[in-house]
Amino acid sequence: MVSKIITFLRRKQMGELVRDLGLDGQKQKEGTPTMGGLIIIIATLVPVLLFTKITNIYIILLVVSVIWMGAIGFIDDYLKKIKKNKDGLSGKFKVIGQVGLGLIVGVTMYFHKDVTIKREYLDNATPQTTALQKFSSEEKAVISTVPL
Repeated sequence: MVSKIITFLRRKQMGELVRDLGLDGQKQKEGTPTMGGLIIIIATLVPVLLFTKITNIYIILLVVSVIWMGAIGFIDDYLKKIKKNKDGLSGKFKVIGQVGLGLIVGVTMYFHKDVTIKREYLDNATPQTTALQKFSSEEKAVISTVPL
């Protein structure tokens, strides 16, 4: 399937044009399909849509993110290949698109009721038991697992 897509893109002359910067191996990229991100998007979305619970907020955010970033890549490639604009989409618009997506994901995760964290607590519940008892809870919290 992947080789068929690559062959199709090569036939449509959607290959990458490489500027000569004098770097080793840079000419090997010449002719590589610029729309190769399409393969990654399909390979991500097809299993997600077939095998996940599509109403899960995390899955919705994944699908929106993949399509959003794919659209930015498509517009860049479209401007390069079809409109013959060698620079493609301006870096300013790429950053605006990425920051916009980050804001959408961040705001959704902060305010959506289904975005919670699960914690496991140890509790010595009664004086008769000396063993610690485990219990878990799901809660809305503004913490991160990313060490800063």
